[in-house]
Amino acid sequence: MDEKTIFAYIHNHMKTTLACIAFAALALAIGCKHEPVLPERQVSFATEILPIIQNSCQHSGCHGTQNTSEFTLLDYNDVMNNGDVKPGDAGDSKIYKAVTGQGEDLMPLAPYPALSKRQTTLLLVWIEQGAKNN
Repeated sequence: MDEKTIFAYIHNHMKTTLACIAFAALALAIGCKHEPVLPERQVSFATEILPIIQNSCQHSGCHGTQNTSEFTLLDYNDVMNNGDVKPGDAGDSKIYKAVTGQGEDLMPLAPYPALSKRQTTLLLVWIEQGAKNN
């Protein structure tokens, strides 16, 4: 084999290898996207979501009744309107973005602790299930 033939072989082999790697990366990226699997049990606003909001968002100076910052989060209507909840789309809901750090600020602000994984998951599921007033 002369040098030119070896170079052509290596060049063709590299093109094939790079094409396979690119295809595998694309297949992996596309194949990993799926809709979240929601539990059959309906998450309750009254017994699960509202208590999270009361304990995490209604501190004095935040979104409670005294010295409220910008708006209140006291009941279902407040949460839906002021939290800009998009039923069925947690990723586009202001309140979900705020508590997961995808918004302007991670809520609640310090010194209050961030919501737990369980709490953010309950909020996600409630919104994805249609954000019902139940």
